[in-house]
Amino acid sequence: MLIDDQKNKISGVVTTQIMKVIYPLVIARSMTGQFLKVKLTRKERRDPVLWQTLQSVCEAKLWIPVTYNNHYLLQNDWLI
Repeated sequence: MLIDDQKNKISGVVTTQIMKVIYPLVIARSMTGQFLKVKLTRKERRDPVLWQTLQSVCEAKLWIPVTYNNHYLLQNDWLI
């Protein structure tokens, strides 16, 4: 286990890379290689701009933060 991994667990955030965006699923991979299903709120699932953004993030292979326990997108820190 890396020191950075432990820090992410303590803060409640895990860094993930979106691997697939297929409505209504978003599949991501953590820095440790674990695959997880990113949970979206009802409002997020109905937002076409968010889906376009998630697809762009996936294509760009960017890493985004999600909550450690529940795998929800953070409401700040990455959405513009």
